[in-house]
Amino acid sequence: NNIMLLRNHGTLTVGRSVAEAFLRMYLLERACTMQVRTLTLGGTPRATAPAVIEKNAALAQSPGGMSTIADKLAWPALLRKLDRIDPSFRN
Repeated sequence: NNIMLLRNHGTLTVGRSVAEAFLRMYLLERACTMQVRTLTLGGTPRATAPAVIEKNAALAQSPGGMSTIADKLAWPALLRKLDRIDPSFRN
């Protein structure tokens, strides 16, 4: 797996590119935020079905999976946004 949760230190992700590592971190942070918000609603936590976990893991590792989404879609969009906000990051 390319994600680590470090007790008392935070999160760490890696990928084949900066774009892939960033996307993994972004999705991890979003998932954690949703989990915390869900827990604040009360009720009994429910485990994710193993079939759902396996399906998503296969999608992320398949050709055209995480690396394609990161390199072809998410990263270029983020760079365009940075160019609009402050293009000096390229220097």
